[in-house]
Amino acid sequence: MGLYYRIWVDWITRLQKVPKSKDNWAFTSMLYMTICMTLNFIVIITIVENFIGQQIYAIKIYFIGGLIDDILNLFIFFVLPCICVNYSLIFHNKRYLKLIDKYPPYNGKLAAAYLLFSVGIPMLIGLYAIIKNW
Repeated sequence: MGLYYRIWVDWITRLQKVPKSKDNWAFTSMLYMTICMTLNFIVIITIVENFIGQQIYAIKIYFIGGLIDDILNLFIFFVLPCICVNYSLIFHNKRYLKLIDKYPPYNGKLAAAYLLFSVGIPMLIGLYAIIKNW
């Protein structure tokens, strides 16, 4: 949990220093962290599903179907849990104030590394899958 909190403190302190995001740092940090966590969660679930050989996360909404069904599944199973965890552990009762006092900021370096890792790994896995199936 320490790394998770350090990344959050780095996001928050960095965004509070940027004049553009000074007013909406909470939304921006929540957005970035939720995207990163969602991508990581998707990678983990995809690896587990490929290992066991069956889909474990899906709700079939037959009267909707198609792309809207996929978007709802993505939101319900991946995005919403990340939002709930982030809000509960960081923003509920302004816990981020205690965390900022407890953990040092890294001037955005830790947050940037997490962002690159979270976006880079799915891209590399996707590229590998494309090349493998070529």
